[in-house]
Amino acid sequence: MLTTLQTKLLNKTADGRGRLTYLLSSKTSGRDRNIFKNVFLSFSYKGLSILLTLAIIPLSINYLDTERYGVWLTLSSVLTWINLMDIGLGNGLRNKLVKALSDGDQVEARKLTSTTYVLVALMMLVVISVFLIALPFIDLNAVFNIHTVEREELAWVMLVAFFAFCLLFILKPVTAVIMATQNAALDNMILLMGNLLSISCVAILVYGTDSHGSLLSLVLVFSLAPVVAYVLGSLYVYKRLYPFLMPSLAYFDRAQIRALGGTSIQFFIIQISATIVLTSNNIILSQFFGNEQVTRYNVIFRYFSVITIIQTIVLTPIWSAVTEAYQKGDFAWIKSALNKLMRNAALLSAITVIQIIAAPWVMEKWLGSKFIIDPAIVFAVATYTILITFSSSFSYVINGLGTIRLQTCTSVLTTLFSIPLSIYLAKEVGPTGVILANCLWLALWLPLRITQYRKIVRQTATGIWLR
Repeated sequence: MLTTLQTKLLNKTADGRGRLTYLLSSKTSGRDRNIFKNVFLSFSYKGLSILLTLAIIPLSINYLDTERYGVWLTLSSVLTWINLMDIGLGNGLRNKLVKALSDGDQVEARKLTSTTYVLVALMMLVVISVFLIALPFIDLNAVFNIHTVEREELAWVMLVAFFAFCLLFILKPVTAVIMATQNAALDNMILLMGNLLSISCVAILVYGTDSHGSLLSLVLVFSLAPVVAYVLGSLYVYKRLYPFLMPSLAYFDRAQIRALGGTSIQFFIIQISATIVLTSNNIILSQFFGNEQVTRYNVIFRYFSVITIIQTIVLTPIWSAVTEAYQKGDFAWIKSALNKLMRNAALLSAITVIQIIAAPWVMEKWLGSKFIIDPAIVFAVATYTILITFSSSFSYVINGLGTIRLQTCTSVLTTLFSIPLSIYLAKEVGPTGVILANCLWLALWLPLRITQYRKIVRQTATGIWLR
């Protein structure tokens, strides 16, 4: 059904405008056509998801209040660490799976998929055990600087959110399979399903129940909706699209652990570093300035995240396409792809500047005149958005090449010094200082990304530049 929908959507657009037929003509490579198709469909699905996300925020704030909604944002930012812990294995699987599929080795591909799921499940078992042992000894109210929620309610909220995130953790390797098969639009369809479920349930809470202001009810909605969406998406992927990749204990292969392990550990370090840097913002803001400031920061971050979402849509199919091109020695295509990404980043940066100017008007129309924004935070988040747009263009290409040792080293340095720097700038500058610390790391490492890319495509890279 989904494949038919995608095909009809593409055909209708091509017939209606004529431009798509030209862009996907025989002169365009199959790799480019597939990227264009996935970007086009992803924009359609992601655009709807953005609209739903923007609609959910005022509904949620009205259902609770600014401070209690900030409580949920702080909790979810910590749990995001758990959700992203499988990214290392997922990205390791993604690159290895592209190679196996390019060689036509379906048995190898299924071993890789099955082994990844087993490793993820074992990792989750350890995390759950540690959490259950530690929870009774943790004062959650003190950790999150929360005084408006009772200790017992907060414990239940944490339990529900934690176990939902654990389930999502186990389901997430399907994303790596989707990306490796260069069908990125499908993952955006799954995310759209999750957002549809979320806003439907939040609307029921707001307008159809008497439990107004229940933090636990809202957490149930936000935690379980994506789980349901990924269950349905996994069934579609493994039952309909790629049954030969269906994970099975019979295909678990210890030999694959080492194949996945080296690259996966490096990807894990890179991702966990980025996660710590971003999610620590909420904790630092909560501790120094209160949960209302967490809400204000996250609303502005969501406002500019439209740019990073668009950038991610464009970049997502590039990763696996670069891996395939690199395996075939097609450096000319890689250079062409990076040049297009730079033009895209410049365009998105110009749109970000327009967003800065329009921010006061947009915020008033979106959330009302009572919601106060800090122009300094708006400028800081916009600067971060522009830097991440350019940096991610190089990072995705380098990730596709699999030469990530340098990124791993810089990620370790960022992790070691990011929180102390953020705390220092928070004390000296205020809330804006926390975001400026993030900008500093991006500006510091971007020249290294550019240098590494140039060395690789010119085939002059050696040592750490090529590892």
